[in-house]
Amino acid sequence: MGDGDRGPGVRRRRTGNQTFARIYQESVGLIYRVGYHSATLREIAKRVGIETPALYNYFSSKEELLYTIIERTMRDLIDGARSAVAEGRDPVDQLERFMEQHVRFHGSRRAEAGVTDSEFLHLGAALRKRAIALRDEFQAILEDILARGAREGRFELTDLKVTGYAMLTMGSYVALWYRPGGRLGLDEISRQYAHLALRMVGAA
Repeated sequence: MGDGDRGPGVRRRRTGNQTFARIYQESVGLIYRVGYHSATLREIAKRVGIETPALYNYFSSKEELLYTIIERTMRDLIDGARSAVAEGRDPVDQLERFMEQHVRFHGSRRAEAGVTDSEFLHLGAALRKRAIALRDEFQAILEDILARGAREGRFELTDLKVTGYAMLTMGSYVALWYRPGGRLGLDEISRQYAHLALRMVGAA
């Protein structure tokens, strides 16, 4: 789905200019810091340097603004995962690449990942359904790797779903604690997490 496409609760919006980029960045930062309910459109407009009514040239509502953050973040996450997996030679290599990409994404884009992971429940039913569909699309990439690895005798799985949830959760939590300049760089952390994932399925 492109930025200009319509859907339930989302109208056509202008996204190809600097004002939209500033609105997006300020919204992500503010919602990440104070939460969806405490982040007001008035404060976002103030930070961007525009009047509050001007926001409606880009978003029909605060809910649509939140969904836009979630949609863009999930699309980037999905695209990155698909690209990483496409370079893998076999399920073991693909799982390693998937986890490295997953962790690097959450460490390098902490605010967007944090908003996406913690605030989507504030969406109404229609937009929440779409957000969940994106999450399921991403999860299916990992589950496909795990299923193929099990069929080929490369992975030992007790429960595919539970294993997938565990891997995704431990990777996404990097967004909560990782800070640049710490003891380990993000590349090293992503490699360690990939090794942990392989150990979880007996493939390390």
